[in-house]
Amino acid sequence: MNNQTKIPAEKIPEIFEHAAREYAEKNQSYSVEEVIQAGVEARIPPEYIQRAIAQVQSQQNDKPPSRKLLSFNPAINTIGIIAAFILGSLLTATIAGIQPPQNRISSQVSFLEADLERANLKEVDLRGRDLSYTNFTKAKLEKADLSGSNLRNANLSRANLKNANLSGTDLRNANLSRANLKNANLVGANLDGANLSRAKLEGAIMPTGMRY
Repeated sequence: MNNQTKIPAEKIPEIFEHAAREYAEKNQSYSVEEVIQAGVEARIPPEYIQRAIAQVQSQQNDKPPSRKLLSFNPAINTIGIIAAFILGSLLTATIAGIQPPQNRISSQVSFLEADLERANLKEVDLRGRDLSYTNFTKAKLEKADLSGSNLRNANLSRANLKNANLSGTDLRNANLSRANLKNANLVGANLDGANLSRAKLEGAIMPTGMRY
């Protein structure tokens, strides 16, 4: 193909949709974690992804397959749509001459009471978010920036928060049992009522500024 060929702007969504579907068809299955992570990168809140998965599965079980549905697996369709969103957002940033931020989630995305168990959120930017009551059980949050966020009553049991920035966070009544907090920054964090039983705190900077 000639790299100088000009493609009409109105054809871009169609091209990305075809590319996403072709890529998705080559992968036969996806874990819920992978779908949620794709949604995070596409700036779609996890609760919407989970709801969509449930709806797709329900439709697959309740309705007889039509000729149209036989062409694509519903799970693949979901991945294709998500992938199209990701590609589209990257294209928009490129056209605007902006470098897409790595793992930075739109400030409009809400994670309040979301279920992010085992989610891969390494180096994610969640500064100043309301994450109260969110389930981060066994989530991968290494080097994540959670500074100034509200993590009150959040479940971070067995979460990997190694080298994470938790400065100024509200961790009141949060469950941090068995969490990996090695070298984490907890300066100014409110840990009143937090459960830190069996948490790994080696090298962590505590709320007072002292290293554990």
